[in-house]
Amino acid sequence: MRISSLGRSARSKTKIKVRQPINNLLFKSKQQIDPKYLEMIKEQVKDEVNVKNVDIVDESYKLSETNITLNKSY
Repeated sequence: MRISSLGRSARSKTKIKVRQPINNLLFKSKQQIDPKYLEMIKEQVKDEVNVKNVDIVDESYKLSETNITLNKSY
């Protein structure tokens, strides 16, 4: 399944091991998907990628970048 493959690829790029659970996975589709099918694949993606919650977002959803500085004294 492509969603699981992309999730594992993102984990690999950020060096987060599959054993460590992720809180949320967001994905959006360019095509309309049957809601029953979405519920089926959510559970499979949760298991394969080790994520607690899978959310489907619409085409208008945008991610924002946040820069956080920790321990400013260094």
